[in-house]
Amino acid sequence: MTEKIKESNSSGNTSKPFKPYLQLHSKIHNLYRKKNKGITLTPLQESNLKTWITERGSLQISSSIKGPGYRLYYVRYADDFLIGVNGTQQLTLTIKEEINKFLYEKLKLTMSLDKTKITSSSSKDDKKVLFLGTEIYRPTSRNHNQPIIQNTVKNRIVSRRIPATKLALLIPVKKLVEKLANQQFCLIKDYNQGQITPMGKPS
Repeated sequence: MTEKIKESNSSGNTSKPFKPYLQLHSKIHNLYRKKNKGITLTPLQESNLKTWITERGSLQISSSIKGPGYRLYYVRYADDFLIGVNGTQQLTLTIKEEINKFLYEKLKLTMSLDKTKITSSSSKDDKKVLFLGTEIYRPTSRNHNQPIIQNTVKNRIVSRRIPATKLALLIPVKKLVEKLANQQFCLIKDYNQGQITPMGKPS
């Protein structure tokens, strides 16, 4: 993994600027900067500002697009390990096969196909990454699974998306409660409605 990470670090940039977005963003920023300085915009400038904001919002791509490079991130605890891949799905599949081959040929170990999964870090619900009893995922406003952050700046509400690098570490409460129910510590009538009844275990 050390060698693989070195290769990934020298593979080039993972993203590059998306010029159409940056050009619109620059035009919008310049007009807002004038307004913040107290300069009154002309009707044409106000009209252009609304048009440019709409055009920027309609773009499916933000300020950057995929570059030629990729990155790997690796963490291990005993025989459990997690690999983060900032790259294509095909690259991820290739790495998985290489690891499987290494484990089998060099260490005489077999990869657990049930536990070894490839999933997106921004997946929701049952597709979150489960590692060492913790659900890990990346909330993103683009998937509408996280509210947009709103701040008040000079009496004006400014909205911004959740940073793409932000990770959430969650306790899998539902899984834990279901495990307790299987061991007859509680009875689940309706989990979503909170109808969970504790049960005594004399043993």
